[in-house]
Amino acid sequence: MDLRRQWRSLQCPRGKLQYDYHSDNEELRGLTLRVRASGVNTWFYQYRAPLPSGRKGKTERVTIGRAGAPPLLDFEGAKGKYISLAMAVGAGRNPADDNRNAHATPTHSGAMTVEACFHDFLEEEYGASTAAPSRLAASKTSVAGWGMRSGLRQSN
Repeated sequence: MDLRRQWRSLQCPRGKLQYDYHSDNEELRGLTLRVRASGVNTWFYQYRAPLPSGRKGKTERVTIGRAGAPPLLDFEGAKGKYISLAMAVGAGRNPADDNRNAHATPTHSGAMTVEACFHDFLEEEYGASTAAPSRLAASKTSVAGWGMRSGLRQSN
């Protein structure tokens, strides 16, 4: 499909929630316009991820942006972003991995776990003593027992 000329007039087929239109232009291989029944259209770049061995891996899809009149992406804006993504894939990078890493939850080496926080609370509340571990064990059974008091215990 010639997305350059037709992207504004494409509609979702009747009875479908979404439909993907792929570019038939060899220079724009992988450029895809997803048209939804709700009227929201999105540009994607779909490609085969490069593997360290140089072979092609699984199919990946990266969102380029929402389609529409500025400030949304028209065809030329989507094409510009597509070219930069295609160059990254050609250089052996996987833009989908870049996106996943950018959105990953950062890990903090100094972050406190719930158990450590609870243990610190017990130390502050009851003081550091050899009885603290037994208090922790007792607290765990108390918390487990709450479910039984509220009628959540299953009968045999």
